[in-house]
Amino acid sequence: QEGLVKQSLPAFLQTVIGPLLAEIGESTRLGKMRIAHEHMATAHLRTFIGALRFRETYTGNEPKIVITTPTGQLHELGALMVAALVSVDGWLPVYLGPNTPADEIAACAMQSGARAVSLSLTYPADDPRIPTELTRLRSQLESKIPVFVGGSAASHHHELINRLGLLSPKSLDDLRHSLNMLRDNRFQGIA
Repeated sequence: QEGLVKQSLPAFLQTVIGPLLAEIGESTRLGKMRIAHEHMATAHLRTFIGALRFRETYTGNEPKIVITTPTGQLHELGALMVAALVSVDGWLPVYLGPNTPADEIAACAMQSGARAVSLSLTYPADDPRIPTELTRLRSQLESKIPVFVGGSAASHHHELINRLGLLSPKSLDDLRHSLNMLRDNRFQGIA
């Protein structure tokens, strides 16, 4: 059963939930869907994805990863998807919800002994707070703690992400691969 979950959950999130989120966002942007409907759909998906991410048991020996969105980023479903994915791969997600200041992300990562941080950037892509928040976060974390940045707005900040030495996997599969390598102490960064 655990093997089935490990194989089917990632596929479900990537082939059903991911495209559904993109369609909801695009429909709202184009005016085909009202903001109230977007919020209602998001609330239901938040509950659904949140329930997927909790394993029944943890040993206490799992590596921890802090997952959130930075200040100004209120759309959290991508971060929730990451929390669900990493939990089936043997990680303990420390999920902070959306809109978390860099100082708090860094403090949580250090206090929890996290081996990684994952951020989701979605909307607005051109949020002027993102450069400051990413710079602050990287400066407050030990360099051995990788910071993964994903989401539809990550490409908007590609140069900054590279300059700061943050990592931007091209897909959820790439993120999982990098985290599995990190978990197994074979991580060399993203190619």
